[in-house]
Amino acid sequence: MKILIPTDGSKHSEAAIREVASQIWPEGSQARVLYAVELYPRNLHGASLIAPERYEEIEHLDRDRSKSFIDEAVEILVNGGFRPDDVSTSVVLGSPKRVILDEAEEWKADLIVVGSHGDGPIKRFLIGSVSLAVAMHAPCSVRVVRPRYEDDDED
Repeated sequence: MKILIPTDGSKHSEAAIREVASQIWPEGSQARVLYAVELYPRNLHGASLIAPERYEEIEHLDRDRSKSFIDEAVEILVNGGFRPDDVSTSVVLGSPKRVILDEAEEWKADLIVVGSHGDGPIKRFLIGSVSLAVAMHAPCSVRVVRPRYEDDDED
């Protein structure tokens, strides 16, 4: 079984990673931790929120930040029983929704396990929900994981 786990470093993503690590998977299952670097966030009117001269600096900072999230995710998965050789990682430039869907298709994932952000209906309408988009358009099964109640007091 090939399990794709997108992360953004949030407690919601960590809950998804811990969920995968806590399950018993068929022998030879593989996990891939994915981080999408979105360089050009835009406002509701499509205008960039970042000055073009800062793109390279922001990309470098986000890639550095992604490394710590990915390293932590790999450690959780290996401590949960995955062999190190069965855990891979990927950092991809692009919109998280598109990156996750493309990676799932290209890697031929059997399952995507994604954290659910606790956005209310207005925020979800305005910026869209990554987990909702993935669940609706994925080429495979999707499991949406929420943090446990005791962990849900942040946000």
